[in-house]
Amino acid sequence: MEKSANSSGLHTILDIFAAISAIPRCSGNEGGIASWLGNWARDRGFDSSTDQAGNVVIRIPASPGKEGIPPLILQNHMDMVCEKGAQSHHDFTRDMLQLVVVEDWLSAAGTSLGADNGIGMAIALALAAEKDLRRPALELLFTVEEETGLTGAQNLDPSLLRGRRLINIDSEKEGLFTIGCAGGENIHLHLPVRRETLPADYLTATISVGGLQGGHSGMDIAKGRGNAIRILAEILTAMMKTVDLRLVSLTGGTRCNVIPRQAQAVIAFHAAETARLQEQLAGRADEAAKNLALADPDIVVVSLSSPAQAQSPVLSLAGESAAACLRLLLEIPQGVRRLEKNQPPQVATSNNLAVVRSEEDALKVLSLQRSSRMAELAALTREIGETAQKLGAGFTTDGRWPAWEPDPGSALLRRCVDVYRQTFAVEPALYVTHGGLECGVLGTKLPGVEMVSLGPDIENPHSPGERVLLPSIARVHHFLKALLENLT
Repeated sequence: MEKSANSSGLHTILDIFAAISAIPRCSGNEGGIASWLGNWARDRGFDSSTDQAGNVVIRIPASPGKEGIPPLILQNHMDMVCEKGAQSHHDFTRDMLQLVVVEDWLSAAGTSLGADNGIGMAIALALAAEKDLRRPALELLFTVEEETGLTGAQNLDPSLLRGRRLINIDSEKEGLFTIGCAGGENIHLHLPVRRETLPADYLTATISVGGLQGGHSGMDIAKGRGNAIRILAEILTAMMKTVDLRLVSLTGGTRCNVIPRQAQAVIAFHAAETARLQEQLAGRADEAAKNLALADPDIVVVSLSSPAQAQSPVLSLAGESAAACLRLLLEIPQGVRRLEKNQPPQVATSNNLAVVRSEEDALKVLSLQRSSRMAELAALTREIGETAQKLGAGFTTDGRWPAWEPDPGSALLRRCVDVYRQTFAVEPALYVTHGGLECGVLGTKLPGVEMVSLGPDIENPHSPGERVLLPSIARVHHFLKALLENLT
């Protein structure tokens, strides 16, 4: 991988990140990277432990003369969100990421990069390996399955850690210290459906919504980007008012924390309706493109297949079932629900209509709610559940994580601010993120812990457009070195 900066520290970080990127590490498949971390520690004479959840802790002794200073935890998660473009043949279970550098931005060819949180991992390991750095003892905590419910943090064995000061390197804006985060919860909806056999003279075709940017359902939810599931539901609902259209299947989205970039519906219709259907679809596609001209300029709404006669009997959703499915997808809240009144406004509460799958006897929907206030989170989950029940759907919830309440008086935060000011001659911004950070969970696991989250500039996480700015990595590394040397 080409390196485009002259910092030896950055070169070390990029070498470590390249090694990390050679190991498949989608959520739930962290065994390989955990083994690599254990070997990394052993090769350097560091002690390491793994708890039953699969979390890894590497312990780095203090520098001579720094033994009396309390240890600092540097925390990151091992897993990454594995997303790829429609044309990519990448296999996330076995292929290494193909890293690309263009004008100081590091990305991956056709896939998400995993800078969230692999760059944080690499920074922590580089700091631990630096022999001339005068610092207290370090505890490097690497958790599993952060991206699918903070599972590692939820099941962390706290006895592995002595430190009660923690730097999380999972934020995505340089010069900004995250001091709080939203809580969240998944809701799974299950809507029973009835099917009926299509008339023999009906044709089938596939309508697709694609080309959307998608992105992180917390960090990008306020950017006005399109949700492919919602757009497809709106198009189908409008077309069914003027065209005799039957719905055969509906799929869209990939993960709870990713704004859906693609959605597809298999539809059926009488041959005589073909011209009118194509005209209606073209009009709806133009309307969707105009609505998203700024936020999602590359949206594509197309019929992926030419209308074809079904080769065997096809079961489509009965009229009332199709209507209920589309109503459910339209009535579930999508996007920002409430903004905080501070300046600039920050998202307080939101929802992501994340995944839809139609099965033979049911439509299944996954939605992820977030809020900085747990009472609002509970109210939004309850509202979605009531909407589902009104339409005949059942629901369950899981994956709940707590909000991280800010502590502006934290001594660790004050030290971080002072060191940042001394290092760069500017004040860092303090921020409460709408993303879900493990700090909320770790605060319950490690009573009394002081926490600050930070990181380099990362754009478009959780999508094939993910990229990280190389000079920003170098500056974050430089700041953390200064912080470690100034901790008392």
